[in-house]
Amino acid sequence: MVNKTTETTKKKTNPLAWIFFAIILPIIVAVVILVFIILLAGKDGTAWLKNTANHIPVVSSFIDGDTPAAESNPADMKALKEKDEKIDELSGQVDDLEGTVDNLKQELAKLEKNKNQSEDDSQSDHETNEKNRVQAVSSSFKDMDSKKAAKIIESMKKDSAIHVLKQMSNKVKGPILEAMEPDKAASLMQSLLEN
Repeated sequence: MVNKTTETTKKKTNPLAWIFFAIILPIIVAVVILVFIILLAGKDGTAWLKNTANHIPVVSSFIDGDTPAAESNPADMKALKEKDEKIDELSGQVDDLEGTVDNLKQELAKLEKNKNQSEDDSQSDHETNEKNRVQAVSSSFKDMDSKKAAKIIESMKKDSAIHVLKQMSNKVKGPILEAMEPDKAASLMQSLLEN
């Protein structure tokens, strides 16, 4: 009979132990695993845990969910306020620097525009001066003897001779080309036709 009573006591388990091992312990393990997964995902696991615990009737009385952790410590609040002021100051400096950069970009654009305009003007002036000189030289050939003019043009560089001949009227150009050597005259006429 002694054996029967020990067998019946062994078979009877404590209901509190059964509740602890069957319900409470798996819930705690699941919550710990869930918080760990949330932390790995980059979320704030403690905030999620507080928020979830606030919805559980008995546990919510132990958790103060309305007060953030930083408000509970005045030193942390002071440091946070100083950092906010520093951020505001640096933001102002960034805005000032961005304004300066914009002004410098506008000034640079104006200077580049003026530079391009100056280059265009100087190139235009140079071209005008060159054209005036060529016209002056070509007009001097109008009154000159065609044989003398032909010798002078034959001795000039080909590009210069072409520019001078372009400025002359056909009445002046014809007799000069006629007085030149045929090969030289043909070469200059070919160049005149190409330009």
